[in-house]
Amino acid sequence: MTHSELVSITAQKAQGLFGCGLILKEPRTTRLHFSPDVFAVKKGGLTFQFEIKVSRSDFLKDFTKPHRKTPDKDVGVFRYFVTPYGMISPDDPLLSSNGVNWGLLEVSGSGSRMYVRRGPNPSNGLLKMETEFPDFMCPRDSFAEMELVYSYYRSLVVGSNGEAVQVSSIAERIYHDAEQLRSICARIR
Repeated sequence: MTHSELVSITAQKAQGLFGCGLILKEPRTTRLHFSPDVFAVKKGGLTFQFEIKVSRSDFLKDFTKPHRKTPDKDVGVFRYFVTPYGMISPDDPLLSSNGVNWGLLEVSGSGSRMYVRRGPNPSNGLLKMETEFPDFMCPRDSFAEMELVYSYYRSLVVGSNGEAVQVSSIAERIYHDAEQLRSICARIR
């Protein structure tokens, strides 16, 4: 399973499993020096960070990042590593490091199932994760979280049909279709 496949699966499952209404895949902002693989927000402002790891070496390398060493400079009230099934043990001591208890989500080989192997499991009907699992709540940089959401919002423009369109998708279409670029330029003149 590739990193981008796991990002897409996680974004889809975060909506259903965790009930998140806002899900950002690999959000970028010029003000932050890091970007979570998936950042999600649930009604009421509860935030989640999902870090995708497809190899053990990638998992180990993650703990050398500066924002991992200072958890209050990171994002997500709840944080999960997402891996292919069986790659990391739920008992791995690194899942509890630098004052942060990470959850662990595993994805089946087909990608159709996601299992909560460590941390809060919302599918058990837990409506108040923060009161049921205080040990998994993380210090966070709410400014950085707001920056991610705002940056995503700014990347949207309103299309001709009144729906939001991502600027990056417009740029991608223009890049691959020279005729479309000429047509847009002609309308601007």
